[in-house]
Parts: sequence; structure tokens; C-alpha cells
Amino acid sequence: MTTDSPQVAAVKAFFEFGDGKNTKDIKGLFSKDIQVFFPKYGVRKGLPALMAMGASRYSMFPQMRHHIEDFKYIEQGNTVVVEGTTEGETANGRKWNGKDQVCGLFVSVFDFKDEQIVRMHVYLDPDLGNEDHARYKFQSPAHD
Repeated sequence: MTTDSPQVAAVKAFFEFGDGKNTKDIKGLFSKDIQVFFPKYGVRKGLPALMAMGASRYSMFPQMRHHIEDFKYIEQGNTVVVEGTTEGETANGRKWNGKDQVCGLFVSVFDFKDEQIVRMHVYLDPDLGNEDHARYKFQSPAHD
């Protein structure tokens, strides 16, 4: 049996909160000047930017859950990298499941300092509902 490090436990708590599985206030996990990156959102700094990113996510993807039980964690020093999948439904009603589709795959990188997350960069295709299909003719059949 393995025990999560405090850094991995903090990352898990963040994802559980986002999925509604953890109701504890998670603001303490983050430094007040955290740097966040999300595709199409860009790089921003500060807790208000993190909160705005989260609010934007819920407006685009009102139903979304992470497959936390299947996450792969790589930890080195003060960095935790998470590879995982999500499933859900867009505001337009399009469903996805990263377990069997290309959309829904992601990697997030978390950097820590003084036991807080100081940098969170999320790498994924934000077109989770595959609504941009017409521009990408080489898509896999799993997207259809």
C-alpha cells in the first residue's frame, strides 16, 4: 500500500473539490499569487484568476468529472504532474468520455513552494464536446 505525499494529496483534494467530492475550502492549497494557465484562457496570476478560470469552466462544462481513481502522478521535488481523463457534458449538450475518446485527456503540472501550489498549468484540448470538428479532418473515429 502506498501513501500519498502531502503534495499529491493537495492535488487530489483540488480535483475532488472541482468534482464536488470535497467540500472543504481549498483556497489554502494555493499561494495568493498563483500562476495559472489554461488553453484559450492564457497565463494569469492570483487567486481571483484561479477562481475566474473555475467559474468559466463551469459555464462551458456544467457537467464534468475527473476519473481521479485512474490518474497517473509523477512527482519530482516540488512538482507534481498529473495525467488523467474526464467525462461530462458541454453547455450545448455534447457528451464526452476521455476513457474511450480523444477528448477528455489532459495533463496538469503543479509546482509547490512552502506547501502551497504556486503554479498550475493545464494542458488539454478545450473542445471537449468536439464542436470544432469541421476544422480538423484527421480526427480519429472515436471522436465521431
